[in-house]
Amino acid sequence: SDKSSDFSIKKTSADLGVSGMPVSQLLAATGSLSLFDYDQAFFPENTSSLLYGHMTQNVQYKFYEGIYDVNGEDFVIPIKTMYSEGFPKAKSSDRSVSIELRDLFYFLESQTAPQMLVPNVSLSYAISLLMDAIGFSNYSFKRIADEPDPEIPFFFIEPDTTVAEVLSQLAMSTQSAIFFDEYNNLVVMSSSYILPDDGDRDVDLILYGTKDFVKNRELKN
Repeated sequence: SDKSSDFSIKKTSADLGVSGMPVSQLLAATGSLSLFDYDQAFFPENTSSLLYGHMTQNVQYKFYEGIYDVNGEDFVIPIKTMYSEGFPKAKSSDRSVSIELRDLFYFLESQTAPQMLVPNVSLSYAISLLMDAIGFSNYSFKRIADEPDPEIPFFFIEPDTTVAEVLSQLAMSTQSAIFFDEYNNLVVMSSSYILPDDGDRDVDLILYGTKDFVKNRELKN
């Protein structure tokens, strides 16, 4: 809208400085949104605003990329679904508003996982069991065709452990990538799926490295 000044979204599947590969971690996507609040709709004391009383934490913001007039058609591509981390920070002097954002990872951080001990379960069964226990249903699994599901001899959840911590441990032990996609689904990808060999599956992305370790014309990474 004409209120939007700029936004920034950082989507991360893994910290390559820690794992070296885009797997084995569960990290939150973060971002920010800046608005020009010319009519002070976000001003907390403006009782005539439609937003009055609704500017709380965890308000959902959906970001789309609009591509217009492509052979007479318009396209709207989802980028990410984010949630406000706190209250909007409004400045009455220049009528600017800044909002810090975080994806649905915040929900997993706030949920305590149920204590359980289940022997001989697959990764998909363990995650389904965990997600069903907290009433979370929008998740999916992506693996190469005929790829075996990792087996967990003993799926044990300690007391006072969050769902995010359990998923992070599962991602590390099975070398999986777990993240929220642009449709707000929790996606669990195997390492073979996110980094396939030739012929494993059709690939629509390319993984690029960096040359920050080049010395004497040699790439040491």
